[in-house]
Amino acid sequence: MKKFYFLLLFIIISLFSQAQYSSYDVGRWSLGLNIGGSFQQADVSNDFFGLGYGATLEYHLFRKRYSYFGVSLRGRYLNTRTYGQDYTLHSGLISNDAINGVNSPTIDYSNSPIFLNNKTLVNEFSLELMLKWNKWYQEKGILFYLYLGGGGTAFETSTNQLDAFGNVYDYSVVDINTGKSNTLNQIETLNDESYESALTNKDVKTFVFTPTVGLGLGFRVVPGFDIALEHKISFPQTDLYDGQMNAPTTSFIKDVYHYTSLGFIFTIVRNNFKENSETFTPAVIPSPTVTPTPITTTPTYTLKKPEITIVKPTINSYNYPDCSIEIVANIKSVVSKNDIEFFHNGQKVLPQYFTYNSPEFKANVSLKEGINTFKITAKNTSASTSKEFTFTCKDENYITICHNKSNGQKEVISIKSSEWEMHQGHGDTKGKCPEEKKMITICHNVPGQSGVTQTIDIPESEWLIHKSHGDIMGKCYTVPKKQISICLNNQNLTINESQWFSYQSQGATLGTCPQIKMLTICIIPPTGNVRKTITIPETAWASYQAQGAILGACPPVEPTTVICHKNANGTKVTMTIPEFRWVEHFNHGDTRGVCPKVEKKITICMDNKTLTINESQWLSYQSQGATLGACPQIKMLTICIIPPTGNVRKTITIPETAWASYQAQGAILGACPPVEPTTVICHKNANGTKVTMTIPEFRWVEHFNHGDTKGVCPKVEKKITICLDNKNLTINESQWLSYQSQGATLGACPKEEKKITICHYPPGNTGNPQTIEIPVSAWPAHQAHGDVQGPCPQITTPPDTTGTGNSGNGNKKITICHYPPGNTSNPQTIEIAQSAWAAHQAHGDTLGECGSSNKNKGEIKKGTLKP
Repeated sequence: MKKFYFLLLFIIISLFSQAQYSSYDVGRWSLGLNIGGSFQQADVSNDFFGLGYGATLEYHLFRKRYSYFGVSLRGRYLNTRTYGQDYTLHSGLISNDAINGVNSPTIDYSNSPIFLNNKTLVNEFSLELMLKWNKWYQEKGILFYLYLGGGGTAFETSTNQLDAFGNVYDYSVVDINTGKSNTLNQIETLNDESYESALTNKDVKTFVFTPTVGLGLGFRVVPGFDIALEHKISFPQTDLYDGQMNAPTTSFIKDVYHYTSLGFIFTIVRNNFKENSETFTPAVIPSPTVTPTPITTTPTYTLKKPEITIVKPTINSYNYPDCSIEIVANIKSVVSKNDIEFFHNGQKVLPQYFTYNSPEFKANVSLKEGINTFKITAKNTSASTSKEFTFTCKDENYITICHNKSNGQKEVISIKSSEWEMHQGHGDTKGKCPEEKKMITICHNVPGQSGVTQTIDIPESEWLIHKSHGDIMGKCYTVPKKQISICLNNQNLTINESQWFSYQSQGATLGTCPQIKMLTICIIPPTGNVRKTITIPETAWASYQAQGAILGACPPVEPTTVICHKNANGTKVTMTIPEFRWVEHFNHGDTRGVCPKVEKKITICMDNKTLTINESQWLSYQSQGATLGACPQIKMLTICIIPPTGNVRKTITIPETAWASYQAQGAILGACPPVEPTTVICHKNANGTKVTMTIPEFRWVEHFNHGDTKGVCPKVEKKITICLDNKNLTINESQWLSYQSQGATLGACPKEEKKITICHYPPGNTGNPQTIEIPVSAWPAHQAHGDVQGPCPQITTPPDTTGTGNSGNGNKKITICHYPPGNTSNPQTIEIAQSAWAAHQAHGDTLGECGSSNKNKGEIKKGTLKP
């Protein structure tokens, strides 16, 4: 692994060393491809990163070789997705029609616990302005940049709230008291990650304006190819990006998504010239060696010495941003471009960056700041010729100033920054010249002196004020009253000549109005129910037509229509209006046709509630015990009742007289608490299974009456059936090893065989036969040692002749567990004479009943068993 790290470090250092070449001449257009991950910051908590990819097209607006900053314009396309998953139970309004019962009544989480989740697919189109630290990039190959932009986002949001059978999830089984991690694990186990429900809302746009900001760190691998790590934040102007709006907001930033990416950036339009690091070393022409030439009569051909003539450019000094030039030269007496060497500032330019079509040589170069030296060397078999020349590139800044001319006037000019101090000394100022106020001459009415005027000059900006006071344009004149004809608003007027300037300011013209084609039209007046016929110039028709006018005279009788008009107080009335007024009424909410009949309303009292009903409904309510008029004033109580179904109690107001009835049903005085107290119980289902669930505290009595218990249900172990001592037992699976050590076997015991009664003669004590029951399969063994089928005959006990009172003590009965010879797997509980015990003990029988805890083998001594 260490070798791998050293190899990776070596490759990065190698690429970095290659990246030191200037990228200034690689071109202005770049294409970028990127991949990355997205996450959301929204009403629904972020779940994990979603895969994304995109492309960018960038144009470098400003990028000088030695400037600290550069500016680019970039277009972007992004396709990505984000995921959300809440780990806290949602409470409040469900703001999406897909899960609040609007689209489908079967999918309604409005009154049920829900953990919100979402998957949002994003297609973003944006335009971004980039600010780059250009000089660092030119010198080191590392670029830091910021960008700001905006565009549009098309998004589709879906949620996973249905199981594989189309049923809503039962989130009540999730225990939210176990911490965030465990809660999320429980939700993940419950959900199938199908995201089957598209989250939709009426009148909600799914394509929204999206401002974006971001930053990036780029690294030049080789000139023309960069890699970049970038983080972008998008602010789609919607609060339904995640399908849920928890609370109304007026903030500019609502839901947000982030995109972190790795980008690969390629220059797609390159300059023709690229600098090369090969250093120019002047060629050393060796001294010719004289070799005797044999005398021959065959003529020889010798090429002329190459000639180099610079044709273009004809000037040698340039200013930014035009320091990219084309060099054209005529080179004679060379065969191909392989015979030409071209140097720029001492560095040899590779042949692929210049052309030669005899005799024309061409090269496109970008000059560096300051003096640039060039050298062209041409050679043939005869000799070598060199041509050296220079061009200068000046990075001169220009500023705009207001320059004082020798005639006292001012003008706006651009000068070099270095010339500013000289202009400043002459009184010039930076920036554009202030606009001079244009003066006009008017005839001014002197305030307080009726009929007295005077000619004054004022700034043109003050003319409207003077015009409103009755002043007129031009000088004041005192002349005899002379009548003149003028045209004002297409009407011919005759006025005193002294009034002309006043009318001229209103747009009048001297002479009679020109003949204009007139149109008769029908217009809609601002008020009234009758349109008006007027005559207008043809040129004014478009304006009137836009206001709803029609060509021709108005009809003598206006067409009418019947509508149902809604008054400001909310009442409605049927009215007849002119047809041309219908649009106005429609926009105010009126409808065509007669208003529906409104019945007379009456007030009644029913069940201590005052109701307002239609008069026609009275008989129906009267039959139910209602009375006319409002109900008498009754003291009302606010109480909290337990509804028949549901997990939330309801606050209602009742008459004080009804309180006893509600109290008997479990109601309490006062409003219900905003959040119901809950308790965890172990609920027993109808099929006998148990499940842990959280219920409102007020529902506990009902569950208790059904056999439920408080607290989490105990873990139910798996049951198994075993056979121990020929008895079937059902035990917990965890107890098996203990029972196995006692000789138990898995599964039920074999079915008991058919029994027969025999007369058994104990070995060694055949004088004391015993009647016993044995399985049929054990009979051959008993028959072999002399036992017979059927009960033993009755034997009378002899009288006690010893005088000890122990007559027949050897025939006293004891209970043993007998293991039949040849079939010891079927032990039998039998009674035998005490005197026969030694023989039974010898072949493995035990004292006591079979299966009892007393399995000790003992001896009989004086009628007592000794273990």
